[in-house]
Amino acid sequence: MRKVILSVLMCAGMLVAQMGPPNGEPPEGPRGKRGPGTEALQAALDISAEQAQALAQFAREQRRSAFETLRNEGVMEQLRANRQAMRELRENGSTDPEAYGKLVLASQELRARMREVRIASRQAVVDYVSTTLGRGPQLADLEEAAKQAPAVREATALGLLIPPEGARRGRRGGAQPGAMGFRPRGPVGQQ
Repeated sequence: MRKVILSVLMCAGMLVAQMGPPNGEPPEGPRGKRGPGTEALQAALDISAEQAQALAQFAREQRRSAFETLRNEGVMEQLRANRQAMRELRENGSTDPEAYGKLVLASQELRARMREVRIASRQAVVDYVSTTLGRGPQLADLEEAAKQAPAVREATALGLLIPPEGARRGRRGGAQPGAMGFRPRGPVGQQ
């Protein structure tokens, strides 16, 4: 009887957990609300929520356009075919370095094309921020701050900086709020 009651309670608990919040909004994941937020970007660039949404939409369109360009040119398909051909050469024990070398060079050229398309897409978004939104200097300041990110992570790990409220521990370490405040990294006693 206990097993039946326990099974029913576990099933009911799992069903309730899958329902999500009652207000109809998407549930929060382990890193907060799903999807990238724009609040920090709005503050850094000093733009409105509507401008941030327009920027996010423009960036999505640029990424989609870049992907379509690469797909239409057959870059991804050719790169896949080159990888498959190199794999087959290795598996068959081929000793033809010329054939393998040609595939490697062709793959490098395809990756260079992918890089060109990505850079052009990024530049279009940068131009949008600089010209349409008129926030070139703020973007330059943000780029400079991004260069300091490794130093900030290291200083936080050493305890020189206090993580912001609500910071979560990522794959690279850092702090995570726990029941008793921020938990130190590593075993107890090693900080």
